Amino acid sequence: MTDIRAFFRTPDVCPHCERPLKDGSGNALREIDKDFEGLRERLDAQTLRRLKGGTLICALLSASNALGIALPFLLPLLPTIIMIQQIIWARPLISAPYARNFSPSRRIVTRWLSRFFVFTMASLHIHGVVPGANLVQFVTSPLIFLITCGTTWAYHRFHLQREHDRQPVLFVEKVLLVLGGLLALLALAGLIGTAMLLGGLLKSLSGE
Repeated sequence: MTDIRAFFRTPDVCPHCERPLKDGSGNALREIDKDFEGLRERLDAQTLRRLKGGTLICALLSASNALGIALPFLLPLLPTIIMIQQIIWARPLISAPYARNFSPSRRIVTRWLSRFFVFTMASLHIHGVVPGANLVQFVTSPLIFLITCGTTWAYHRFHLQREHDRQPVLFVEKVLLVLGGLLALLALAGLIGTAMLLGGLLKSLSGE
């Protein structure tokens, strides 16, 4: 916690307390290097608690939608609420605690790839608005929630180990990030084109 002035390079040990400032390979020690096993155990225990609580909440919301326990005017909104709940659990509650220990480049890649995955999986909950399909949502939605959050957890835990080992982001992840960005741009262009087409059609109809 004491400022160490280094004009050319970081010293190997702290001049105040003589604690090592570099690892065996000569790399500067980071927070993740000080107690990696303890950090991972704390994050895993916290994530497991949040996963259990989130699954229970998702199951209760899904059962309410399937059995019609909620007020009638809320039933169409429940699938949307389940989608939002999954996004909140998978991103800020499960991913973020691990990502705080990542380098800036790793944080960018994992953030956007997990966003693509989480939002895609969250859209599967929309089947709850279909009459008849909502009867099985109390099984399908918690399952989707577990798969999404479990995969996100495993992905960030994998990168926590790679960050500790100073391993770079995988090449395939960079390719997927570029492809995801291109698909997002194509989808945006498609929405804009559809809106312009509908606008022109409505204008022509109103003119007649």
